[in-house]
Amino acid sequence: IPRTLLSAFGHYDQDLETAMRGNSPLWRAEDLPDIPYYLVHGAADQAVHKDRHSDRLVPRLRAAGRDVTYIEVEGMEHCAMPGDVAQGYDDFIVAQLTRSK
Repeated sequence: IPRTLLSAFGHYDQDLETAMRGNSPLWRAEDLPDIPYYLVHGAADQAVHKDRHSDRLVPRLRAAGRDVTYIEVEGMEHCAMPGDVAQGYDDFIVAQLTRSK
């Protein structure tokens, strides 16, 4: 079992599969708030595998009618956004904070 899954779900008072299905965004996409989402995932990420997480979550969010921007960065490792990608992320956050409600 990957360390990331144990870290995220190992503390629940239930077996790992039940905890993941009840709490992971991957299994609860339709229950997530109807807000804009901005996901960035590096193709070289070894901590969280893109094909097992973001690549599966994004279509589920879209199928649930959520607005999703998905940025896939070739060669990027975990949490190592290059400057232009980080700027896009920052711009998205500012735009959400300043938009009219």
